[in-house]
Amino acid sequence: MSIRRLSPVLLVLCALLLSGCAMARLGAPSAESVNLMGTPQLQAEADKAFAKRDWARSELYYDRLLARADLPQQARPLAAKRLAASAFENRHYNQTRAALDVWAKADKKALDDWQWHDLNIRSLAALDKQAGLEEQRAWLAGRKDVPWEVRERSALAFFDVFFQAGNERQALQALGDAYRLAPDAKSRAALEQEFQARVGKLGDRDLKRLAQAAPPETRSAFPAALVEFELARRASKDKEDWAENWRAMRAVLAASQLESKDVLGRELRELEKKRGVPRSGVALALPLSGRFADVGQKIARGAAVAQWALANAGQDVEVRVVNTDAPGWPGRLGGLPGHFNVVGGPLRTESFKEMEAAGLNSRRTFFAFVPSLGDLREGSQAWRFFPSARDQARAAAHLAVDSLGIRNVAVLAPEEKFGRLMAGLFTEEVAARGGRVVATESYPPADHPEWGKSVARLLRVPFRSSRDDIAPRADFGAVYLPDGWSQAQALIPNFFFHESGYLVFLGPEMWSRALDESRDLEEQYYRITACPGAWSAETAAAKTLQAALDEQGLGVADFWVALGYDFVRFAMALGLSEGSSAGEVNARLSQLSGFDY
Repeated sequence: MSIRRLSPVLLVLCALLLSGCAMARLGAPSAESVNLMGTPQLQAEADKAFAKRDWARSELYYDRLLARADLPQQARPLAAKRLAASAFENRHYNQTRAALDVWAKADKKALDDWQWHDLNIRSLAALDKQAGLEEQRAWLAGRKDVPWEVRERSALAFFDVFFQAGNERQALQALGDAYRLAPDAKSRAALEQEFQARVGKLGDRDLKRLAQAAPPETRSAFPAALVEFELARRASKDKEDWAENWRAMRAVLAASQLESKDVLGRELRELEKKRGVPRSGVALALPLSGRFADVGQKIARGAAVAQWALANAGQDVEVRVVNTDAPGWPGRLGGLPGHFNVVGGPLRTESFKEMEAAGLNSRRTFFAFVPSLGDLREGSQAWRFFPSARDQARAAAHLAVDSLGIRNVAVLAPEEKFGRLMAGLFTEEVAARGGRVVATESYPPADHPEWGKSVARLLRVPFRSSRDDIAPRADFGAVYLPDGWSQAQALIPNFFFHESGYLVFLGPEMWSRALDESRDLEEQYYRITACPGAWSAETAAAKTLQAALDEQGLGVADFWVALGYDFVRFAMALGLSEGSSAGEVNARLSQLSGFDY
């Protein structure tokens, strides 16, 4: 056997290592020596070790202390708290969680202490217990009995651990859920500021990773809106991209409901002082003369009010109206400067076809004020800013089946193109919700005496001129009447004649406009009548619009005035750049969930 000789240097090193190990063993308290201490002495030694941050002794002493039956009850919470902290410093995460359980059982107010949650969250993260973290997050989010300051700090801690684990969407959700449950605006603003500080410290790659994880429908809300703003702010350093990123930041300010928008607004204004304000324009293709001039002028009036409101908020926008009733209007629209990149209208189908023939939609983004785009592909070649026939049918079906729980419905439609179209769409939308159209009937639009017979056939009762035949209770709970309001006024009383006034009567959107102008309705016939409507004077935005109209002496708001007012604000909230692709337009649209129509 050959024996290799060690060099003097290695011998000295080994001696030092062995000496150190022996010293460590000699210095560490033995289980026997700890057991020989009385409880008061052990408590004093534990406190002394904790104060010196001697985590090994501190963990051992507090662990043994909590096992003593003569430890006063009032001393147990602090001992458990310090055991949890010491075990965490020693990376004994299971021991930490066990100590937290002891602490919570010994003190009902333990969950009001931020340190309890901090240690729990970090221990779960260290143990890679993602399911446990999510369970704890969901539980804590709804605990209004826990102080908001603790819930706020916990939400930020959950964000940190989820993000570090690569769960970006969970990280954003943790903050979003906490934000929605914040007790007041001041608390929401504080959470925004804390998160904004975190976002500011992220590297560009991490910031992009976080932005990409946000679902499109959440990007105008906290916390994703702050991520979008910061991303655009950093990207705006490149002069070539300033206009695009300026619009992105403006879009966040316009669409989000953040409490700290004034802070972001100040940041943007400082950037604007250095780099200027890109020109923004909205074009409107409207009939300002001819048969539909009144409608076009109302839309233009609403657009002017929106322009004035945006200017007061520090956002200048040019609005240009092109009269589609004047010859050569497509050329005038096509000749507008490039910053008029978003166009509202046309309003009439004939004008829409002229726009399509001129190829204007290939150079600008059009949001037509028509119910159908004809041969153009919606979402790629043009968009609508107007309710479609299917939108109306969908709303009526949703009300009947989803909201009122009526599974079986009937349709009574006029024998003409619109009636057949709407009846078919309504049937499809009802079926999509698990409902059924169990009875259908039609009537000749021009032959009023036949209408009563059509109602009788729908109710399965012989037609009579007296009330001798009472219809049995129908096997449906609602009737869809896709016709004008004046026709509905003639049809609905026939149901009451046959004692079937318990039915819900549903109609198309055109009823809502007629009802706005109706007076002295017979309530007995129409108390359970409903229709979709794109205009309500009771929304916050509608009230703001009316206040602005009153201030300027511009009359009363209606659907058309609101259309112009909403569209200009909507176009600016989109923040589109010149030459935006269909994908970019759709991405912006998906972020406008918080827009106040």
